[in-house]
Amino acid sequence: MRLPLFLLVTIALAGCNTAGADRTSIVSVPQDVPRKLDRYSSVNPDCTPIPGIVGRIVVPPKNGRASFRDGVDYTTFPASNVRHVCNMKRIRSLQLWYTPNPGFTGTDALVAEALYPSGSSTRRAYGISVR
Repeated sequence: MRLPLFLLVTIALAGCNTAGADRTSIVSVPQDVPRKLDRYSSVNPDCTPIPGIVGRIVVPPKNGRASFRDGVDYTTFPASNVRHVCNMKRIRSLQLWYTPNPGFTGTDALVAEALYPSGSSTRRAYGISVR
């Protein structure tokens, strides 16, 4: 069942303008339940947050709503990064949320980007399986 679902989501993403996405994430979301898809943070070496991340929905989902919210999350820096000690603390973040349309089940897709205060950016395509 997993492979056919993966193929359906891949086809859905192919039909969506991924607008030069850096990466694709495949996620499952329960029917009628809002779900956090991702989080973005910018952190100093002393674990203080760097404010000013701007989130944008580049390609909106066709079968739901995507939005950004302020939140707090754990970071996931690798041990080789000086900020890896921050992984033990919750840090202010910008969260990407998806809410499927009422009663919808099936596949959906969206592309979102985060623009960081440093001038860097991340653009990701999300394949969403709503069950």
